[in-house]
Amino acid sequence: MTVRLVNGSDSRRGRVEVLHLGSWGTVCDNAWDMRDVNVVCRMLGFSGALAAYGGAKYGPGKGRVRLGDVRCKGDETNIAFCSHKDYSDCSHSNDAGAACRAASFVPQPRIPCK
Repeated sequence: MTVRLVNGSDSRRGRVEVLHLGSWGTVCDNAWDMRDVNVVCRMLGFSGALAAYGGAKYGPGKGRVRLGDVRCKGDETNIAFCSHKDYSDCSHSNDAGAACRAASFVPQPRIPCK
């Protein structure tokens, strides 16, 4: 499953959307928490989650609400591997959002001057 963050102030924040059968849809905020956001953020190349949001903090999406009742353990490599429903009774006023940590900085080894 492919994810993206939409309508945030930068690439690390936004409404969570998933690609399914060629169209993007949103994720319902029921049961949405930091474990779920950790998985999404790592999928996008970030080091982890800063915050999990509900109530369409980043605006309501369009199209279908694709996932509901997402319940990740937090160590999954893809949100598709988390327990979830492939459909939801949610409206877009309950779209889930995420804020991710920046990618970890890995310091380069110091080379002594001669």
